[in-house]
Amino acid sequence: MHEGVEYEEKVAAPLSPKVLNRKLHRLLKEFAKAGIDANAAFARAVAAVS
Repeated sequence: MHEGVEYEEKVAAPLSPKVLNRKLHRLLKEFAKAGIDANAAFARAVAAVS
């Protein structure tokens, strides 16, 4: 970018279990709102990986 200037890249802070839990609940609500059975979708995804 600028000559003679050093930039330091910073990584994102690790997510806390509390934050992950909120994100999971938000996603589950969005799936339900869209008419998607999250449990069935998750089971299919796990089966596809196995």
